[in-house]
Amino acid sequence: MDGFELAELMRGTERTRAVPIIFVTGVAAEPARMFKGYETGAVDFLVKPVEPRLLRSKVDTFVELHRQRHQLSSQLAQLKEMLRLSDMFVAVLGHDLRGPLQSVELGAQVILGKPEDTNAVLRMANTMQRASRRMARLIEQLLDFARARLQGGGIPVLPVACDLGDLTRAALSELEPTAAERVAFELSGDTGVTWDRDRIGQVLSNVLGNAVQHGTEGTPIQIAVGGDATRVSVVVRNQGHVPPETLPMLFDPFTRAESGRQRRGAGLGLGLYIVDQIVRAHGGHVEVDSTPEAGTTFRIAL
Repeated sequence: MDGFELAELMRGTERTRAVPIIFVTGVAAEPARMFKGYETGAVDFLVKPVEPRLLRSKVDTFVELHRQRHQLSSQLAQLKEMLRLSDMFVAVLGHDLRGPLQSVELGAQVILGKPEDTNAVLRMANTMQRASRRMARLIEQLLDFARARLQGGGIPVLPVACDLGDLTRAALSELEPTAAERVAFELSGDTGVTWDRDRIGQVLSNVLGNAVQHGTEGTPIQIAVGGDATRVSVVVRNQGHVPPETLPMLFDPFTRAESGRQRRGAGLGLGLYIVDQIVRAHGGHVEVDSTPEAGTTFRIAL
């Protein structure tokens, strides 16, 4: 096998197709042989005796081109992922904002059509208020998602002295009374920290809200908060079950694993993604495990 046959073999094999080939020959440059070499896939010819610095310079050039090709390939993959997320972003946003907007529009019609019916006006005003608050939460999630993607290093945080026990109690107070009655709260150790109070409060609200929404209706929910001088943990358990195929993607943006009952009031599928981003921004991590027998457990370590 001569060099031309080897080049043809390499170009016909997927594994070696992109490897640059430099022919080294002892024969003085002959146009016919050079053209044949280029046709079979050569990128250059060197005539012996070979100048080592010239050879190294040519090899360095092809190595750099190889690195640039890989970099461009990685950037292309990132752009494709961003386009995919953008398409999903628009679809989910249009779908999820439609419900609360319809409530606001219907409420306005009722108020305009029955101004003398005080009870009907009050009922619709409460419905409109709930719808508006839900839209505000959705928009805040979208802003956090955009911040996390644009910042590159995650969601920015502003640490201040605070107490994780107080933040947990505040998150519990935001739950509906029937949901709050299901929660058993356990506090232990030193929970004084220097964190972003609002962001950690957001983490607790999201995780507790998730436990309420996706837990088996009427079953208890447990939250245990504990800490020492170096580490603080939050453990939230409910009797719900996350399907095994969804578990690895649970912290990806726009991931939702709800039943038809839960879907009606669901968010954008960004809640757990934002939880993960905030926890990472504080130097911590989130873990989750779920089985039909034991239920679902979220563990946050900071």
